Amino acid sequence: MEMKNDSCLRVCHVVHWPKSGITSVVRDLIDHCNANGIESFVVLLKGDYSDREYFSGARDVFVLNPSRLMFDGYRALRKLLLLINPNVVHAHSFTPFLFASLTRLPAAKLISTVHSDYPYLLESSFKSRVKRSVHQYMAMRKGVINVAVSDHVRDLISTLIGENRLVTVYNGIPRTSPVSFGPESDNRLKKLMGSSKNMVVAIGRLSPEKNFAMLIRAFAQLKSTGNDSVLVIIGDGVLDKSLRELVTGLGCDDRVVFTGYLPNPAKLIEEASLLVCSSLHEGFGLVLLEAMRGGTAILSTPVKFSEYLASEECAILTEGFGVEDLKQGLIFALSQKAKHEEMIALSKSLFLNKFTLEAMGKSYIALYSKR
Repeated sequence: MEMKNDSCLRVCHVVHWPKSGITSVVRDLIDHCNANGIESFVVLLKGDYSDREYFSGARDVFVLNPSRLMFDGYRALRKLLLLINPNVVHAHSFTPFLFASLTRLPAAKLISTVHSDYPYLLESSFKSRVKRSVHQYMAMRKGVINVAVSDHVRDLISTLIGENRLVTVYNGIPRTSPVSFGPESDNRLKKLMGSSKNMVVAIGRLSPEKNFAMLIRAFAQLKSTGNDSVLVIIGDGVLDKSLRELVTGLGCDDRVVFTGYLPNPAKLIEEASLLVCSSLHEGFGLVLLEAMRGGTAILSTPVKFSEYLASEECAILTEGFGVEDLKQGLIFALSQKAKHEEMIALSKSLFLNKFTLEAMGKSYIALYSKR
């Protein structure tokens, strides 16, 4: 099918995989662009046909499966880009940036957004040093626009390419939460929100850097303190089976609930007594913005963005990342409900002033349109 059309701006987002915070950012950005007359396309480097639904606002969504990535992924992506003929290729994080850089079309602007303080930016291993060198080479090429989503991420990337090659665009979410979740999600939410017990919510991919095993162990120890809260973990990933086995082994099946991936968990966050971020590293946690918007108190490990929120009196920090740190943090946060209202008011104000979809969308549209 012929897609070339010179009547409006066309942006092609290249994304590594679905069901992530980046998916939420791209989905919301597409909706904002649609409202401003910009056509959006998505290329998923990993996924399957059903994952297209996460980007329903895009004009079209293409999926490159893993086998094609190994053999002719670059050629396949270039063929798609020639078909789409975008004015802008927007790559989200390292692997999409690598593919987009290698298949770059001369007439298309290339934007690279770094969404987190990924391990390769922090570690000294040989693999990380190689990735930093590759990132530096790609980012220094003429015409590439490099975007960081937070001050911390900007500081990390600036050590590679300098401040003058960087733009900071804070991630943002809509001012109001979604009202529709789909039938399956609605049933889960109704069941969870029907409980009279306090809900503690944690959201993220079930992978090592999210530190959910430590959180579960800490939560299990709350039972001895008389706390009867329920921990709700939203997300899926490679550790799904092992985390469920851990919960069973600790005898907490009645106090820990796994929902799987929910595209729009905002209503559940709003009903929670506390949102917990237990991550080992987190450049910019979108779930923290959802808690700020929804009026839910935040407890977090001392990752950079959460440290910033704590400095603005919008979050409570744990001392560290271990079981005892999280346990003491949970005990303290759940006992301070009288102080939550002030923290929530400050959080909402900061969100509306700095982290809305409108602010993010305006900044990206300016970059897309810049000559």
